[in-house]
Amino acid sequence: YDLLKQVDFLDYEKYCTNFYNKPTKKYQNNKTSKRYQTFKRKDYEIKTLKDMKNKAEVNNILYDMMIDLYKNFPIFKWISKDDYIKHIGNNYKICAYKMQKLVYYKGEPVAFCVTFPNYNNLFLQNSLKAKLQILKRKFKSQQYIVTYMGVKRAHSGLGLAMVNEVIEDI
Repeated sequence: YDLLKQVDFLDYEKYCTNFYNKPTKKYQNNKTSKRYQTFKRKDYEIKTLKDMKNKAEVNNILYDMMIDLYKNFPIFKWISKDDYIKHIGNNYKICAYKMQKLVYYKGEPVAFCVTFPNYNNLFLQNSLKAKLQILKRKFKSQQYIVTYMGVKRAHSGLGLAMVNEVIEDI
Protein backbone atom coordinates (compact mmCIF):
# COMPACT_ATOMS: atom_id res chain seq x y z
CA TYR A 1 0.00 0.00 0.00
CA ASP A 2 2.83 2.40 0.82
CA LEU A 3 4.43 1.68 -2.54
CA LEU A 4 1.18 2.59 -4.30
CA LYS A 5 1.02 5.89 -2.45
CA GLN A 6 4.61 6.67 -3.48
CA VAL A 7 3.59 6.54 -7.14
CA ASP A 8 0.66 8.92 -6.52
CA PHE A 9 -1.98 6.23 -6.23
CA LEU A 10 -5.00 7.77 -4.55
CA ASP A 11 -7.36 5.86 -2.32
CA TYR A 12 -10.82 7.22 -3.19
CA GLU A 13 -13.03 4.50 -1.79
CA LYS A 14 -12.76 1.89 0.89
CA TYR A 15 -14.30 -1.54 0.67
CA CYS A 16 -15.46 -3.42 3.71
CA THR A 17 -16.87 -6.91 4.03
CA ASN A 18 -18.82 -7.96 7.08
CA PHE A 19 -18.88 -11.58 8.11
CA TYR A 20 -21.51 -13.00 10.39
CA ASN A 21 -21.57 -16.42 11.99
CA LYS A 22 -24.20 -18.89 10.92
CA PRO A 23 -27.20 -18.43 13.21
CA THR A 24 -28.03 -21.18 15.65
CA LYS A 25 -31.21 -23.24 15.22
CA LYS A 26 -32.78 -21.26 18.09
CA TYR A 27 -31.98 -17.87 16.51
CA GLN A 28 -35.04 -15.71 16.03
CA ASN A 29 -35.08 -12.09 14.88
CA ASN A 30 -38.52 -10.74 15.77
CA LYS A 31 -38.31 -7.75 13.43
CA THR A 32 -37.43 -9.75 10.31
CA SER A 33 -39.84 -12.51 11.24
CA LYS A 34 -42.75 -10.09 11.69
CA ARG A 35 -41.93 -8.33 8.41
CA TYR A 36 -41.77 -11.67 6.63
CA GLN A 37 -45.16 -12.73 8.01
CA THR A 38 -46.69 -9.36 7.07
CA PHE A 39 -45.63 -9.71 3.44
CA LYS A 40 -46.67 -13.38 3.29
CA ARG A 41 -50.18 -12.40 4.45
CA LYS A 42 -50.32 -9.82 1.64
CA ASP A 43 -49.81 -12.57 -0.95
CA TYR A 44 -46.15 -11.93 -1.74
CA GLU A 45 -44.46 -15.05 -3.03
CA ILE A 46 -40.75 -15.63 -2.49
CA LYS A 47 -39.27 -18.06 -5.00
CA THR A 48 -35.79 -19.49 -5.16
CA LEU A 49 -33.81 -20.34 -8.27
CA LYS A 50 -34.55 -23.94 -7.37
CA ASP A 51 -38.28 -23.23 -7.96
CA MET A 52 -37.66 -21.63 -11.36
CA LYS A 53 -36.80 -23.89 -14.26
CA ASN A 54 -36.28 -21.26 -16.96
CA LYS A 55 -32.88 -19.67 -16.28
CA ALA A 56 -33.17 -17.39 -19.34
CA GLU A 57 -36.36 -15.91 -17.90
CA VAL A 58 -34.64 -15.39 -14.53
CA ASN A 59 -31.74 -13.62 -16.29
CA ASN A 60 -34.17 -11.31 -18.11
CA ILE A 61 -36.02 -10.47 -14.89
CA LEU A 62 -32.81 -9.80 -12.95
CA TYR A 63 -31.32 -7.70 -15.74
CA ASP A 64 -34.45 -5.55 -16.11
CA MET A 65 -34.81 -5.06 -12.36
CA MET A 66 -31.12 -4.28 -11.80
CA ILE A 67 -31.04 -1.73 -14.59
CA ASP A 68 -34.21 -0.09 -13.30
CA LEU A 69 -33.31 -0.11 -9.60
CA TYR A 70 -29.60 0.74 -9.89
CA LYS A 71 -29.73 3.34 -12.69
CA ASN A 72 -29.64 6.27 -10.25
CA PHE A 73 -26.63 4.99 -8.31
CA PRO A 74 -23.65 7.37 -8.64
CA ILE A 75 -21.36 4.68 -10.06
CA PHE A 76 -23.97 3.01 -12.29
CA LYS A 77 -22.80 2.03 -15.74
CA TRP A 78 -25.34 0.69 -18.21
CA ILE A 79 -24.51 -2.61 -19.91
CA SER A 80 -26.42 -4.39 -22.63
CA LYS A 81 -28.45 -7.49 -21.86
CA ASP A 82 -26.02 -9.53 -23.96
CA ASP A 83 -23.06 -8.31 -21.86
CA TYR A 84 -25.00 -9.00 -18.66
CA ILE A 85 -25.70 -12.58 -19.72
CA LYS A 86 -22.11 -13.06 -20.90
CA HIS A 87 -20.54 -11.82 -17.64
CA ILE A 88 -23.17 -12.35 -14.96
CA GLY A 89 -26.00 -14.41 -16.41
CA ASN A 90 -24.30 -17.78 -16.09
CA ASN A 91 -23.46 -17.32 -12.42
CA TYR A 92 -26.31 -19.66 -11.56
CA LYS A 93 -23.82 -22.46 -12.29
CA ILE A 94 -21.87 -21.57 -9.14
CA CYS A 95 -24.63 -20.24 -6.90
CA ALA A 96 -26.56 -22.07 -4.23
CA TYR A 97 -30.04 -22.23 -5.78
CA LYS A 98 -31.87 -21.92 -2.48
CA MET A 99 -30.08 -18.62 -1.77
CA GLN A 100 -31.23 -16.82 -4.95
CA LYS A 101 -34.52 -15.05 -4.21
CA LEU A 102 -37.10 -13.49 -6.50
CA VAL A 103 -40.20 -12.00 -4.91
CA TYR A 104 -43.45 -11.77 -6.81
CA TYR A 105 -46.56 -9.76 -6.04
CA LYS A 106 -49.67 -10.46 -8.10
CA GLY A 107 -47.52 -12.33 -10.61
CA GLU A 108 -45.02 -9.47 -11.12
CA PRO A 109 -41.39 -9.59 -9.91
CA VAL A 110 -40.85 -6.84 -7.32
CA ALA A 111 -37.63 -7.77 -5.50
CA PHE A 112 -34.53 -9.92 -5.74
CA CYS A 113 -31.59 -11.08 -3.67
CA VAL A 114 -28.55 -12.68 -5.31
CA THR A 115 -26.26 -14.48 -2.90
CA PHE A 116 -23.22 -16.69 -3.47
CA PRO A 117 -21.27 -19.03 -1.25
CA ASN A 118 -17.96 -17.58 -0.18
CA TYR A 119 -15.52 -19.44 -2.41
CA ASN A 120 -12.54 -17.31 -1.35
CA ASN A 121 -9.95 -17.93 -4.07
CA LEU A 122 -10.80 -21.58 -4.80
CA PHE A 123 -11.47 -20.87 -8.48
CA LEU A 124 -7.85 -19.81 -8.89
CA GLN A 125 -6.60 -23.18 -7.72
CA ASN A 126 -6.38 -26.08 -10.11
CA SER A 127 -6.43 -29.07 -7.82
CA LEU A 128 -8.87 -31.86 -7.10
CA LYS A 129 -9.11 -30.71 -3.49
CA ALA A 130 -10.15 -27.19 -4.59
CA LYS A 131 -12.75 -28.57 -7.01
CA LEU A 132 -14.23 -30.73 -4.26
CA GLN A 133 -14.32 -27.71 -1.92
CA ILE A 134 -16.16 -25.71 -4.60
CA LEU A 135 -18.80 -28.43 -4.90
CA LYS A 136 -19.13 -28.71 -1.14
CA ARG A 137 -19.57 -24.95 -0.72
CA LYS A 138 -22.09 -24.71 -3.55
CA PHE A 139 -24.42 -27.05 -1.69
CA LYS A 140 -23.49 -26.42 1.95
CA SER A 141 -21.57 -23.25 2.72
CA GLN A 142 -20.88 -21.67 6.08
CA GLN A 143 -20.60 -18.16 4.62
CA TYR A 144 -22.55 -16.39 1.90
CA ILE A 145 -21.98 -13.10 0.13
CA VAL A 146 -24.95 -10.96 -0.85
CA THR A 147 -23.90 -9.47 -4.19
CA TYR A 148 -27.12 -7.84 -5.37
CA MET A 149 -30.37 -6.93 -3.67
CA GLY A 150 -33.17 -4.69 -4.83
CA VAL A 151 -36.78 -3.85 -4.06
CA LYS A 152 -39.12 -1.76 -6.19
CA ARG A 153 -40.11 1.47 -4.39
CA ALA A 154 -43.78 0.55 -4.08
CA HIS A 155 -42.78 -2.47 -1.95
CA SER A 156 -40.63 -0.75 0.64
CA GLY A 157 -39.77 -2.96 3.61
CA LEU A 158 -39.66 -6.14 1.57
CA GLY A 159 -35.87 -6.33 1.82
CA LEU A 160 -36.09 -7.15 5.51
CA ALA A 161 -38.58 -9.92 4.76
CA MET A 162 -36.10 -11.39 2.25
CA VAL A 163 -33.36 -11.23 4.89
CA ASN A 164 -35.50 -13.44 7.11
CA GLU A 165 -35.80 -15.97 4.29
CA VAL A 166 -32.03 -15.89 3.67
CA ILE A 167 -31.30 -16.40 7.39
CA GLU A 168 -33.62 -19.40 7.51
CA ASP A 169 -31.96 -20.96 4.46
CA ILE A 170 -28.44 -20.67 5.82
